[in-house]
Amino acid sequence: MSTVLQTNQLTKHFGRIKAVQELDLQIETGQVFGILGPNGSGKTTTLGMLLGVTKRTSGTFSWFEQGEGHALRKRIGAILEHPIFYPFLNSIENLKIAAHIKDVQNPDFDGLLKTVGLYDRRLDAFKTYSLGMKQRLAIATALVSDPDILIFDEPTNGLDPQGIADIRKMIVDIAEMGKTIILASHLLDEVQKVCSDFMVLKSGVKVFQGKVDDVLNQKQRIEVYADDEEALRTALSEVNQVSSVKFEYGVLVAELNEEYSARDLNTFLYERGIVASHLANVRSSLEEQFLSILDEDD
Repeated sequence: MSTVLQTNQLTKHFGRIKAVQELDLQIETGQVFGILGPNGSGKTTTLGMLLGVTKRTSGTFSWFEQGEGHALRKRIGAILEHPIFYPFLNSIENLKIAAHIKDVQNPDFDGLLKTVGLYDRRLDAFKTYSLGMKQRLAIATALVSDPDILIFDEPTNGLDPQGIADIRKMIVDIAEMGKTIILASHLLDEVQKVCSDFMVLKSGVKVFQGKVDDVLNQKQRIEVYADDEEALRTALSEVNQVSSVKFEYGVLVAELNEEYSARDLNTFLYERGIVASHLANVRSSLEEQFLSILDEDD
């Protein structure tokens, strides 16, 4: 894999407000990279600097290991804030304007609209579109120059559950076309379902970077229930490979070290005369890991 983005000590201050502080970041070809953080953590400011619409205070960044010029930004498609379209024009007419602005020769408008699921409504005026359809057209506009990288800032904001699911699936489908995607979001579920890699921003500071799967699979979590809860708790406390035990939604949840399995735990309990009536693997959520990361940084 080659590096598509490298930042070095990238910083932005708005007066006394330190929006982004000394950000070091590397993104590789083919990644769906999430910039995750609460509102106000510096996500949009970071994207603004990378796209040249926000002037940085200090630091550097490089696209495709070649720098940061206008010619390189032509290889990037982006949606920041809410794209503006002409309400009385249809999707093809709006795309023609976008293609003209970007100096794109012979774009495949029909193919783009099929990719984003708007082909059947291609002749309808933009003003008749739902919010989800408007976002689809925005994605088509970002794709009109066939960019190597797509950047999305909170792509599902304001959408209903079906619209959210549709846009997330579309992002995954586009990534499978060979595009590298950078996605800023405050939604943990979005990053978990869409991204391959992510970083966490907190008050403008990167506090974590890694692969989504690695974070989710750090430890096994096992739900376990037995009629004699007190005996079960005592037994679990005696297992060196159990790092913690919590009571959640009517069952005990044991966190196991990697070398210890649910079968090992069940065998141990049985040998102690405890029959578990419920024992199941629980996949850790990104929310739990995210909160743990933020807590560790405090």
